[in-house]
Formats: sequence, structure tokens, C-alpha cells
Amino acid sequence: MPDLPLVLLVDDDAAARFLTQRLLRPYASQVRVLEAVNGQEALQVLDRQPPSPGPTLVLLDLNMPVMNGLAFLEYAHDSWPPARRTATKVVLVSSTERVSEQQQAATLGAGFEPKPLTAGALARVLLQQLGAALAH
Repeated sequence: MPDLPLVLLVDDDAAARFLTQRLLRPYASQVRVLEAVNGQEALQVLDRQPPSPGPTLVLLDLNMPVMNGLAFLEYAHDSWPPARRTATKVVLVSSTERVSEQQQAATLGAGFEPKPLTAGALARVLLQQLGAALAH
């Protein structure tokens, strides 16, 4: 299973992580799923992963303690080498209606999906971000 794409759920809300895990069940044979409760923990989780030929998708909440979603994006944008930034796709999943935050996320290379994530939205995100890397 290590060659499967990784989906990292980053949200301080246990209920939101649980619901996203349920939405990901149909893809259990196609992706590996890990969780983190804030941006700092997400960086630690990603650093512990062995190099993989497959991409990583980070579903990232905006408002979290310790390190919020925008701080995570800024760190990744400023600190990761280009190959890692290319291999790691980030989608901000948030209930924010602030266009400025959505634009800032886009400037830092992240997509945006409104919270709560739906099955249809998740399927679209997986296809857009992981595309051919999904096992068929």
C-alpha cells in the first residue's frame, strides 16, 4: 500500500475528520489516509512519510490552533523544494466566506472547497488533484 497516493486530513474538529473519513471509504483501496489536528502536526506527519512516487493530497482546515491553514501554506510555499510542492496538492476545506483568505490560499497554490465537504465535492477533488494516480 505504500505506493498509493496519500490523503492527509488536517482539521482540529474530530467530527469533521470523522465525516471526511466516511466520505473516503469508497476510495479505501485507492488511497492511504492519515490525520493531523493542526498545521504543525501535519508537517510532522508529512516529514515522517518515506519518499513515495505517488502524490499527496492535503485536505486542510483554515482555522486551527498551533498552526492554522494559511500558516501551513506559507511554510510549504516558502520552505519546501519545488519537487515537493509539485507532488503535494493542497485543498483548503473551510467554511470561511472571506474572499481574501480564499485568494491568499490560491496565491499559495491551494485549491478551495467549502465546508462541509460532500461526497460529490470530494470525488471531484480526488479526480482533479490525484487524477491518474488513483488506482482503477
